[in-house]
Amino acid sequence: MICVVASRCKQVMNNPAQNSSELIILTLPNGREVRFENAGGGMVCLETICIEGLIIEGLWGFNDLGDNYCNCIQNSLGIEEDEIRKLCSENTYKNDKISLMLLHSRNPISRLKAVVLVPTQHCLAYKEMAAAVHGKPYRDFYYNVIYEALRLLGEAECEEIAFAGLSGFCGYNATDPIIGKCAVEAVAHYTLRNPSISKVVRMGDAPDFSEGIGYFNKHPDKVGYHRDIQRTLEVLAGVTFCTIMFGN
Repeated sequence: MICVVASRCKQVMNNPAQNSSELIILTLPNGREVRFENAGGGMVCLETICIEGLIIEGLWGFNDLGDNYCNCIQNSLGIEEDEIRKLCSENTYKNDKISLMLLHSRNPISRLKAVVLVPTQHCLAYKEMAAAVHGKPYRDFYYNVIYEALRLLGEAECEEIAFAGLSGFCGYNATDPIIGKCAVEAVAHYTLRNPSISKVVRMGDAPDFSEGIGYFNKHPDKVGYHRDIQRTLEVLAGVTFCTIMFGN
């Protein structure tokens, strides 16, 4: 399989041992399997892992979005960095609701179809639910945000997706098992309803999926099902804003 993007983005993976992809299979109660791959440590070029959709933190800084993948994303999507930075800033610091942002590719020769910028613990709405720094991740927030991100990518006809950092910066450890388990649970629930996702890739500072996969493979009766929440969509200047509400 050959992936084509507008221009080749930089790679900083100098250790060959880190380039090998680790594979773990999540087996769902209905027998369907989802492939989870680990793209390795450090920054991985989107071009090399052949994905169609990406879920990444919607916060610009010294993190996966601002520091590692900005060049890859803007080249693959055909969207300028300044536009992405402005969207992230306004959604994080001015929007008091929980909103995800779906960016469709404007690059006709890119394999990457869409990117979902997800809110982090630094958004205004999160601070009404839990401590933004030095606390445990709020499970309901991360689970629902990740599930809706998967749903957006599914609606964009993405079958092979990747996760990069989800926790922003100066807050939670990106490898916190709570966030990783939320991601695996969301993938399981979404795939039970919509068997379109065939591959999930972990890259950069995305949470570790291995603990969640091991748990649900050992306890398939604990997988359960997704509970629908309130969801509204609004398209502004070509960007889809998905605002969600959950809880009481």
